[in-house]
Amino acid sequence: MPPSATAGQGFLLTINGSGFTSGSVVYWNTVVHNSASIMTNQITVQISASDIATAGMIPVYVHSSGGIYGNGVNSNTVTFTVN
Repeated sequence: MPPSATAGQGFLLTINGSGFTSGSVVYWNTVVHNSASIMTNQITVQISASDIATAGMIPVYVHSSGGIYGNGVNSNTVTFTVN
């Protein structure tokens, strides 16, 4: 994942990790973004210009369906900087 982006300019976000499934979705500032591409260790999702219209700190995490109790699992949250 790039460490930051300029406000008002959309981009393709790549998240590296492990255990991603076909049911994994990316939460960008509490809004669900369906993935453009999902592999076991990498997810890409399009972030639009309106998603980063203003500068600030954006929480980002991945929610994968399934898990031990069937409710799914959240990844660690990473803070993304919008300049």
